[in-house]
Amino acid sequence: MTKPQFNRFKKEFTAWQNRLGLAEYTVAFRLAKLENEWATCEASPEGCICTITVSSAHKWSTQEVTTAAIHE
Repeated sequence: MTKPQFNRFKKEFTAWQNRLGLAEYTVAFRLAKLENEWATCEASPEGCICTITVSSAHKWSTQEVTTAAIHE
């Protein structure tokens, strides 16, 4: 994933977070090598904290960036 793609992912994710009324969550984004996943989401409802990890190993298309951001 390129830096512009990572920024696009974060922007798309944040837009959906706001649309779904989840603005109370603090979100941290990480770019890391994931072997068998494109992205993961670890959330703590008690603390309203969420960590999104996006795979740097996958060759991302523009559509995949958008789809993965919406999914997470």
